[in-house]
Amino acid sequence: MADNIYIVCSTTDMRKSIDDFCSIVQDKLFMDSYQSSLFLFCGKRCDRIKVLLHEPDGYVLLYKRLNVAQGRYRWPRKSSDEPYLNEISRYPGRCVGIP
Repeated sequence: MADNIYIVCSTTDMRKSIDDFCSIVQDKLFMDSYQSSLFLFCGKRCDRIKVLLHEPDGYVLLYKRLNVAQGRYRWPRKSSDEPYLNEISRYPGRCVGIP
């Protein structure tokens, strides 16, 4: 179970692996990738996301791609887009941007 959910407000290359996403969290967001948090990443087309989670025995990387008929995610691209988070306030979330 994750303690926090972080939406990474930028475009992310969806070809990245677990190690690449850990590097983004640590080197660009200046956060600890070992914490019990979900980090959500979205690609340029906004039709797929990846979710990074650290569990006690290792990392989990989830991948979700919407069907063409499903449309696209409304994804904030910079931290100033944070009012978008009001729509997903069903759970604690935070928008973090890559400088």
